[in-house]
Amino acid sequence: MVSDRLLLVNKSNQGAAKIDTFDWVYGFQDGTRLMGKVCGYLDPDSNRLLDPENCSAIYQNAQGQVLSRWQAGDFIAFELTTTGEDLLIVASNDNCIGNSFCLVSGISRSCAQVSDEGKSLVREVFQYPAWSFQGDNSTSKPAFSWNCSVSPFFPFVSLRFNLQSTSSKKFYRWTVSPYFPFCPLGV
Repeated sequence: MVSDRLLLVNKSNQGAAKIDTFDWVYGFQDGTRLMGKVCGYLDPDSNRLLDPENCSAIYQNAQGQVLSRWQAGDFIAFELTTTGEDLLIVASNDNCIGNSFCLVSGISRSCAQVSDEGKSLVREVFQYPAWSFQGDNSTSKPAFSWNCSVSPFFPFVSLRFNLQSTSSKKFYRWTVSPYFPFCPLGV
């Protein structure tokens, strides 16, 4: 049975092949958990996450202390469907010698496991209610904001452009002031 928590993905972006960020969590029965992020886009026909990139994960104990980390280059496999029927996530930060994790959910095998220095820290049969996959709803700021103002005092028209970086306090201003001399009409 698939958990209700499994499908918390924002489906409004399925029409376009837009890359989104997704958060995933697997909670082990001992209170520890695997938490991670992945970027990719959802195929609306198969509900499969396509082109996963920028994967990262942490393993933390019940008190929230981080015990292990994995970065993008550590992921060997990252495949999943939003229904949770097919899931394969494998990562190792030491070429699968001792510091690794795997989440496998399929017809023939289901497993959730984390190892450190060659010893299994936790291992259990993959439980759907312990799995969560959702879109990252954090709002990102644009890199720049801009505005434009016009001063229509004829014949002294000015046009001002303001550009500001949202990540710093840098501010750029351009002002264009064309002058239109007054020309009397007629003799």
